[in-house]
Amino acid sequence: MKTALSFSGQDWGVLCLAWLGFGVVWVLLPRRGLKGTQGRLLGVYRRLWGVRFSSEGGAVQRTREMVQVAVGYWPGEVNCLARSLVLWALLHRQGIEADFRIGVRQQEQFTAHAWVEYQGIPLNDVPEVYKNFVAFDGSILKE
Repeated sequence: MKTALSFSGQDWGVLCLAWLGFGVVWVLLPRRGLKGTQGRLLGVYRRLWGVRFSSEGGAVQRTREMVQVAVGYWPGEVNCLARSLVLWALLHRQGIEADFRIGVRQQEQFTAHAWVEYQGIPLNDVPEVYKNFVAFDGSILKE
């Protein structure tokens, strides 16, 4: 992972937006649910980040990395749903088509898990996530 001194201006912008996104999700998800939070998060990102960047130059991996850095600076736990929702929204804002996935498993107890995929590859989880969770068909979120 890069050090803070090596972050580009765009990296810092994505990092700050990710951190802000965690706040939006933390406040709204219990009150508005997934779809309502998605809409508000995309609206916040539209107002604060007017330029849409292309996926050229490794934007997918840089965005994934900046979201992970932001998780480290959040003053509490960031669950998979919040992390995935913010990552998906940031990618979406850059014009990058990614899939927001939710999977479930039932062993001793029912468990759900969220992650983001780009071109069929999990970005914020291990490639073997499908061995542990049965995913719903297709992307959960669409604009």
